[in-house]
Amino acid sequence: AAAGESPNLTVLNNLAWQYAANPDPRVRNTKRALQWAQKANAATGSDNPAVLDTLAVAHAAAGQYPKAVQLTERAIRIAETSGNAELVKLLKEHLKLFKAGKPYLDPPPTD
Repeated sequence: AAAGESPNLTVLNNLAWQYAANPDPRVRNTKRALQWAQKANAATGSDNPAVLDTLAVAHAAAGQYPKAVQLTERAIRIAETSGNAELVKLLKEHLKLFKAGKPYLDPPPTD
């Protein structure tokens, strides 16, 4: 967990991410993804770019692309302000998908 993040927040965020972005449709659950991501976002005062990204991915998974775009743009502004270039790059890739009306899915595991 990053500095200032409680382990519970990390768990919430990771759970939300799994429900939103898992390549396996049996694991994906947009309703749960949104629930957990909203809890994590509320816990961070809506200013943690990684949590905002998870919430955006959850909204995109639910087909709510305008909301996903809005959240991702907010996350980009915050990440740029804190100088997190790597996260900004990732967020901009997600933003392209959401603007094109596509959800983000993790790549399937290769084994």
